[in-house]
Amino acid sequence: MNQSSENQITSSKNNKDQQKNFVKEFHRREVFTGPLPHPDVLKKYEETLKGSANRIIKLTEGQTSHRQALEKKVIGSNVWNERIGMIFSFIITFTVIIGAIYLIRSDKQIGGLISLILALGIQAYNFYTRRKKENQTPHEKK
Repeated sequence: MNQSSENQITSSKNNKDQQKNFVKEFHRREVFTGPLPHPDVLKKYEETLKGSANRIIKLTEGQTSHRQALEKKVIGSNVWNERIGMIFSFIITFTVIIGAIYLIRSDKQIGGLISLILALGIQAYNFYTRRKKENQTPHEKK
């Protein structure tokens, strides 16, 4: 037998030995998310205590209704606050502009002009910052 045949025989024996020592593992992973437990878990609760699955579902439904009601209140409150803010901003700006016009007509052009520029500048700044916030992505807002 030549050297190359011996190497092949030894090599095939090593491969067979390695195959014997090789263990195959298989992992399975399930992920379940939601307000209710996984159906298998819910089934085990029901088997342990009759009616418990129904109680868990009713509890989850009640919590969901409560959360939705709170979200409606928060959204309504936010809309109301924004409207009130806009109304007050308009009233203040309008009052300052009227005051600036009065100052200009009363021969106090510098004070009137400064008031007018300040009122319009503040509104322009608010408009600019509002637009900038609206165009930001959620991770940029933090």
